[in-house]
Amino acid sequence: MKIIKFISFVLISVFLLSGLCGCHIDKYDAKLYDDMFGAVRKWMDEDFLAQNRVSGFYKDENGEIFEVKNQKGPIVHVLTEEEQYNKIFTKFPIEIDFDKKMVIVYIFTDNSQRNYSLESVSIIEGTLSMKIEKYNSKMDDSVWPYQRCFMIVLNKSEITDVDVDIGISRKYNQEEADEKNK
Repeated sequence: MKIIKFISFVLISVFLLSGLCGCHIDKYDAKLYDDMFGAVRKWMDEDFLAQNRVSGFYKDENGEIFEVKNQKGPIVHVLTEEEQYNKIFTKFPIEIDFDKKMVIVYIFTDNSQRNYSLESVSIIEGTLSMKIEKYNSKMDDSVWPYQRCFMIVLNKSEITDVDVDIGISRKYNQEEADEKNK
């Protein structure tokens, strides 16, 4: 009888804790637009990208490669108004209802062209915390450091700070994803 009560207590505790966590992506209706192979950057204004350079290699208007060093990053922009969004995303194909949604632009130096996935989102005391994971791979596929951009669209909330934790996925493997996409 004591074992049944103990097991019941543990199961109920786990259920309640998982419900209180608040880290579910669905709660915030969050979607990550990944910049694999420059997709997000193609939607963005060139002047904005130039003003928000992070350390890495870039091409000039003649196609010549140059290096930018000692630029702080990552850079985060919180867009809550359509006017802000339209200045940055001049070629983005999706309309966003800024009465209900907001956009986080996350610009950082990366040396990988693997996929990323949004694993968790939470807002605690005004801090938006996101866990983003890079697909795991057995390949040695690093590239020269470059400017990579994420666009995260989520439900509008009052936030004062953004914290992004990027790690290696234990669930997702790049080779498996590539096989599925063939």
